[in-house]
Amino acid sequence: MVYNKYSKARHVRALLFYRAAVEVNYGSIGSTLRNAADIKNLFVHEYGGHITDMMSNPSISGRKYELEGSATLLSNESFKWRNISPEFKQHIRTYQGKYLKDDQLNKYFKR
Repeated sequence: MVYNKYSKARHVRALLFYRAAVEVNYGSIGSTLRNAADIKNLFVHEYGGHITDMMSNPSISGRKYELEGSATLLSNESFKWRNISPEFKQHIRTYQGKYLKDDQLNKYFKR
């Protein structure tokens, strides 16, 4: 799925109906956020990825690899990806890389 102005509007409408919150813990992931693009990308992953996936298919919540892989790809394909700090990209690579296929890792992280 490519994140664009049309999918964004759909996600916003869905979230107005289904209340959801994302918290950033500065003791863990928060310490790797370096700029606005990092924060926006985090919310693309959480809201656009996890929350949208769970609203459209609640049974996915028990399938961690599918859920994380889908959200990680969405955030990597987002227009925000090109502005992500090297530190946050490394964080994503380290913690989310196991949910991606080799060709996806090569595309986004140039292994």
